Amino acid sequence: MKKLILCVILIALAIAWNKYDIEKSKKVNHIPIYVHTTDVIQIKIPVKRYPETVQHMKEAIENGQPSICTIDRDGADRRRENSLRNTPIKKGFDRDEFPPAVCVEGGHGADIKYVHPSDNRGSGAWLGRRIQDYPGHSNIIYYALNQKTEAYRDIPL
Repeated sequence: MKKLILCVILIALAIAWNKYDIEKSKKVNHIPIYVHTTDVIQIKIPVKRYPETVQHMKEAIENGQPSICTIDRDGADRRRENSLRNTPIKKGFDRDEFPPAVCVEGGHGADIKYVHPSDNRGSGAWLGRRIQDYPGHSNIIYYALNQKTEAYRDIPL
């Protein structure tokens, strides 16, 4: 009788464990590509491809803008409007903002610099592709990529 009870318990445990594994494997398919952590995500920007944008980022950080920013896509349009409000449009140039409007730290008080449209729009699209899979409130830091040596700088911008 004890052996029978033990067998029933073992079978019940095996069935429960199997069901647990099946449920666990179903959930794995729904995990995002990038899991949010408290770590800072490193965004490595190619200097040779976007020299004006990288120079602007460096200058803005040296002038007190934060080097780490927090992704918040929902308020980007409002922050962009606030940051560019007092900077007139200049023919042949875009107004680059740092921190970018996609970050909480962007908006009013962001550093604005006139740059060529190809540099500004190219770097904006490039950045958008790099952060598209990260959830909101992820922290990012920018690094400059020296394409001549294909090595990343040791320190952030």
